[in-house]
Amino acid sequence: TPATSLDERYTIVLVPGFGGVEGFDYWREARLRTAFPQCDFVTVVPGAFSSHHDRACEVFYMLKGGTVDYGAEHAERYGHARFGRTFAKG
Repeated sequence: TPATSLDERYTIVLVPGFGGVEGFDYWREARLRTAFPQCDFVTVVPGAFSSHHDRACEVFYMLKGGTVDYGAEHAERYGHARFGRTFAKG
């Protein structure tokens, strides 16, 4: 079987880097959608200055839905709440 098919759709998740803020079109999404019509683009914006661990947790729950759980050990070690924002299924 071929590795890819023109009929397949792909989802690409766009995440701004450290310091990235909501409301800015970093990737010129309209151009991406035109250039790659077989792809669905999802933009998520985790905490701009959060740790890599916290950003990864936030992105996961932004996509899956639910309340962000940073983990009990991590939260205690770094002195912040274990649970964060709640997201509808992305």
